[in-house]
Formats: sequence, C-alpha cells, structure tokens
Amino acid sequence: MVKDSKIEKTIWSLCRDGLTENTLKIVSDYLLKQFIYEQKIEYRLEKKLFFPHEYSSYFFVCEYNNFEPFSIQLKANLIVKVHDKKLYIYVIATGYSNNLRIGLQSHEGESILSFEYVQSDNGCGKWSHGTWEADESGEYQSYSELK
Repeated sequence: MVKDSKIEKTIWSLCRDGLTENTLKIVSDYLLKQFIYEQKIEYRLEKKLFFPHEYSSYFFVCEYNNFEPFSIQLKANLIVKVHDKKLYIYVIATGYSNNLRIGLQSHEGESILSFEYVQSDNGCGKWSHGTWEADESGEYQSYSELK
C-alpha cells in the first residue's frame, strides 16, 4: 500500500491543527488500512468511536492464519489522540489461539500486544513491531475468551 503524503502531513500536524471528527475519520481509516497492510492480515471492524477534539477508537478483530495448524487471533483497538500537545497513535491488542487468551508466562496470561505508529526519517509513519507488555492496569483482564 502506497503512503498518502497528504494524509501523512495531516497526521503529523494533528497537535497543531486539532482533532475534528472528519479529520479523525480520515486519519483513523488510513491508519487502520496501513496497519492491516503491514501486518498482512484480514480483519473485521466491530466499532468506530469519535470524540472530536479528544480521540478516536476503532475496535477490530484480525487473524493470522500462517501458523498451521494453529491460528492466532487479535482483538484490537486503534487509538488516535492528542494529550498534553503530544500525538499518540497505537494499537493495543489481546491475543488468542483457539479462542483462548494467550500471553507471556511471566505475565500469567495478562499480556497485551502494543504497536505504535512512529514517524520515520522520510516524514511518513510506520507501525512498530508488536511488543508484549503486562496489562498492569488490568483493563483487559476480563478478555479471557475471544467472543
């Protein structure tokens, strides 16, 4: 997928220009497509939420099928927000295999995957590789099964 330089410029000027609902929709749609393309996955969008001047949140489910005979599913949330004049773009996901929650043993199943959209030297963004993190706040503790 080719990067859209106009949208990329819009993304990196959100702190200055603000988060209107229309801008959030355009940027969030683009970022979701970039994430799906870079991860080489299929997805199902479940819900879009817009809070103008605050943030947007896209809930989606995706599946990695290249691990035969296993498949890995993610229940994910794409968030775009500006807080204290700093831009945050990230995906937080819980992982599942055969509909049961997976994570790092050291996190006792309370792991989340975190991806961040960061600006590269050419001015365009790129999604970071997913990193496992402990769900320290417990926000995703109830996500024990993929429903």
